[in-house]
Amino acid sequence: MIAWFLAPPKHPSLPFNGGGGVLWKATGYRMDIGWGINLEGSGRPIQINLGTSADLEVDSGYLSSGGHLVFLPPGKAPTFQDCLSALGPASSQEEPLTAIIPGRHADLCSSGSGGDITYMHVTRNDESGLTMNITIWNYAP
Repeated sequence: MIAWFLAPPKHPSLPFNGGGGVLWKATGYRMDIGWGINLEGSGRPIQINLGTSADLEVDSGYLSSGGHLVFLPPGKAPTFQDCLSALGPASSQEEPLTAIIPGRHADLCSSGSGGDITYMHVTRNDESGLTMNITIWNYAP
C-alpha cells in the first residue's frame, strides 16, 4: 500500500480551483493579549489557546500569523479570492499592534499554517488586545 499526502502551500498559487467556504464568522470577537486561534489544518478547526503557539495570535505587542499576514486598503470587506490574492510575497508573519488603527488601517488577511484564510476588520485596539469582525474560509485546492 502506498499513501500520498499533499499539503497546501504557504502561498497558494493562482489560479485557484476550489475552497472558499466559510468555516467560522463572528462580529465583535475579542482576542486578548496571549490568546490565539488555530485554523483548520492545525489542530481542531477553531481552537482558542492561552500561552501556546497558534495560527493567529496577539502577543508581545504583535499580531502574528502561522502563515502570512497582510494589510488591505480600507473599503468593503474582501472576498475569499481577494484575501488569497493579497497574501503574496509582500506579506509578513507579524504586524505590530501599534500599526493597527481602527477606522484607518485595520483590515487584514491572514493564512494559517494549514492554508486556511482569515479576514479581520479590527474595530478596537487597546492595551489588552483586539476586538474584530472575523471570517475564516476553508482552503481546499
